Amino acid sequence: MPPGVMVVGGAVPVDWPMKTSERHHLKEDDFQIALARTRESLVEQRKPIAMIIGGVLLAVVLIGGYVVWSRSTNEKAAALFAEGIVAASTPIATPETAASNLPGQIAPRPQGRTFPTEKARADAAIAKFSEASQAYPSSRAGIAANYRAAALLAEQGRLAEAETRFNDVIARDGNGVHGRMAKLGIATLQIQAKKYDQAIAALQTLSQRADADVPVDAVLMQLGEAYQRAGRTPDALKTFTRVVDEFPQSPYLQDARRRLDDLKAAPGAPPAARS
Repeated sequence: MPPGVMVVGGAVPVDWPMKTSERHHLKEDDFQIALARTRESLVEQRKPIAMIIGGVLLAVVLIGGYVVWSRSTNEKAAALFAEGIVAASTPIATPETAASNLPGQIAPRPQGRTFPTEKARADAAIAKFSEASQAYPSSRAGIAANYRAAALLAEQGRLAEAETRFNDVIARDGNGVHGRMAKLGIATLQIQAKKYDQAIAALQTLSQRADADVPVDAVLMQLGEAYQRAGRTPDALKTFTRVVDEFPQSPYLQDARRRLDDLKAAPGAPPAARS
């Protein structure tokens, strides 16, 4: 024991100097104990850790598979949608087109595929759009195809089928561009069915939106039509006037002006409208 240090009652003072070798030995013991505890902990948690790692790997595989599947689905739906667009834009030509100005000569037939009638072309396009929408109903291309099919059905006078398609588009894409355009389509069908109150309510809502992808001037033209057919002349005048004043570049501008002139000249028009 170093000189000057006393042991009282056999107790070792807390400031007893520890040799470097002893400190190193204790650190090694601490490390071995910690290592042993870590091993024991890993053994105990091996199954939970393996399950977590397995779950993460499974999630990565599933996400990767979904991305690949989604991309493939969108590509297939887009291909079918494109076929419908091609069919809808194919020219109409009879087996022999109208004769030219020269006697005894026949005007040349258009090159490539043609359809003999508008109905034949529309039917072919509807079939392609229907194939895309039925095979991939929730994809963007499938929704767009369903909307196109509905619009063509409406043009063909197949109003019940068109309404069903429009409603399906709304159910799948209510706040999207095709969903809102389908609402406009439904309102158009309601005007044709003389359900003016329903059409006006829907069109008023649509006209209050400022979405660039849903033309407000087109909505206003339909709303003015509904007001006019419902006999609400003042409201029709205000609506067509909005098109003229607020949308000077609108493709509906001339039609809106013509509607205004007709309404102002009609018997029973409000005196203010005639000025």
